[in-house]
Amino acid sequence: MHSDMNRHVATIRRTLIVIFVCVVCGSCGTGTGADDEAPDDDTVAQDAGDPEDAGDPVEMNLNLPVKTMGGKQFWSDVAIYGGWRIQENVITGHCRLLDKRDVRRAWGSLAQCRQALEDAKERGEAVLSSRKLCVLLHGFLRSKDSFKGLVDGLREAGYEVYAVNYASTRFDIDTFAAQVESLLAGFASDFDEIHVVTHSMGGLVARRALSGERCPERMGRLVMVAPPNQGAVMADLLLDWWPSEHVTGPAGKQLATGVESFAKSAGTPACEFGVLAGARGDGEGWNPLIPGDDDGVVELANTGLEGMADFVVVPALHTVIMNTPESVRQVVFFLEHGRFDHGDGAGGAAEAAPQATEKQE
Repeated sequence: MHSDMNRHVATIRRTLIVIFVCVVCGSCGTGTGADDEAPDDDTVAQDAGDPEDAGDPVEMNLNLPVKTMGGKQFWSDVAIYGGWRIQENVITGHCRLLDKRDVRRAWGSLAQCRQALEDAKERGEAVLSSRKLCVLLHGFLRSKDSFKGLVDGLREAGYEVYAVNYASTRFDIDTFAAQVESLLAGFASDFDEIHVVTHSMGGLVARRALSGERCPERMGRLVMVAPPNQGAVMADLLLDWWPSEHVTGPAGKQLATGVESFAKSAGTPACEFGVLAGARGDGEGWNPLIPGDDDGVVELANTGLEGMADFVVVPALHTVIMNTPESVRQVVFFLEHGRFDHGDGAGGAAEAAPQATEKQE
């Protein structure tokens, strides 16, 4: 009887953990503003296929320019220019072209959508606002739309901002990293400098995409906001519960801690990078399931990474940390100066590194 009771308690505990993670990560919303929505009408269209002969004229499909209903866990960006983006559906393989307002302007094959994007450039609808680019990589169960405050702050600072969307519950981190590599290669000819800012799991994607020779020549600086660089205890708590695999997908497993975890071997960015972590500041954190201080999802001790140029802690929760005024200010400061603003003119990596990386041992 006691064993049955223990099993029920364990099941309830894991269920509460899933609910907590979904709420904190913002993945339970079903309204228009939610990050994870059901597929829209685009998912029923068939892939028209790329023409075998690149010289053949590209015929466009009849399109009704309506605002997309979302389906952000089913679409990944394959090209972005001036706020317009071509996305590929991860289930059907067909593509769509969205303008800055997320209105669908074309659909069909990749070739058709690329032609439609070129037409928009010629009409002066898709234009660049700056020669400085900042690429944003979202976290697990989130989307490109999770960065509103940061996007506004970076634009005010004079950056063209591309918030990249990838279907975080569908593939593993290596797949997302390959997507980011391809995008960065496509951005190189349009900008004088390229920077990257990440949130949560996006930091692991960036580490993989920017490590060693994979790092593009024009890569500037990287800021990782609330990254699980040594894994996350919350991921550990979900690993042995079978429903979690259907919720989190392959990438969810890669967020675990442990000596052989993906987070420990994701690579070190071959560019100047800093880490901005969240914490309550009382040594205990917001989440009783996480040891030590934390931001509600990732423990402070697991955010640091060897080689970081600087480290700063902001009192904020994981789900909103990238959009708080202080975080936005610190991100812009690091991109411009290669360090965070500690108020004393000195960097903080040396002092913070022992606390931030103590779990690497």
